Amino acid sequence: MRPNTITHKPDWEEEIASAAKNGSIQDLLAQIGNELAELEGTPRQALQHHAVQYIETALDYDSDRLVILAESLSAAGQELGEELAVFILSVHYGGDADRAADLLQRLASSGHAAVRDWAAKACGAVLAKHFALFYPVLETWTRHDTPYVRRSVVAAVQLASNAKNPAWGPLLLDLLEPLLRDNDPVVRKEFAPRTWSGLLRYYADEVEARLMQWAVDEARQVRRHAARLFSAPEAAPHVHRLSPALRILLRDESAAVQKAAVSALLQLSKRIHKKEAAELLQAVQ
Repeated sequence: MRPNTITHKPDWEEEIASAAKNGSIQDLLAQIGNELAELEGTPRQALQHHAVQYIETALDYDSDRLVILAESLSAAGQELGEELAVFILSVHYGGDADRAADLLQRLASSGHAAVRDWAAKACGAVLAKHFALFYPVLETWTRHDTPYVRRSVVAAVQLASNAKNPAWGPLLLDLLEPLLRDNDPVVRKEFAPRTWSGLLRYYADEVEARLMQWAVDEARQVRRHAARLFSAPEAAPHVHRLSPALRILLRDESAAVQKAAVSALLQLSKRIHKKEAAELLQAVQ
């Protein structure tokens, strides 16, 4: 997160740096909060990241100190503090992995929706950068009592799957496996076409093998998730090898699974050859 160049610091940036060095959390949040007061959307996010850059510079990019600062920011009782903590942890998780993991878990179930969303995305960044350290943590999170924590595992897999590490495919799918059976709407909603994009793009062999298992799983919810996978645009290039599972799902005994499969097929048919689409549509009849 190092800025390319820092040629001039306005007063508020000097004050941010000073507050960070002194551990003056309330002053730090006040300075940043005042600048953010009239901003929304992208400009607000840009300024937050800019502030984090000055905090990093003030603490000499010392990840240990930055994780401790993130903990103090998150404990300040402000949404801004929690957001800044997430941004810091997404880059400096390795400074104190155990402390950072506990903190990320708390932020993933924050009372603020925006913080929960940022924390879920940060989990993906951390998994991609610190796979060996963070993967066992996420395994335990799949059994966490809080659905927002479990949902963060799905988000982490989605983002980390784009790292294209050939050894990760089976492990990423292993993380998703128990969550396919999760009945909580928070977790179910996180499974979307985007969840499968990187997995289909870079780990199609592994997905193909799992998909055949999911298509005949006893749990209706697992089969429904399997059907919805075909809504992902990245399913189209692999339609020939994945179609046996789709044919099974199109004839599923559950109306809900059939409906999900037909809906996915309608999306898929826009992206594949007409002949292939027609052959698959015959399975519905």
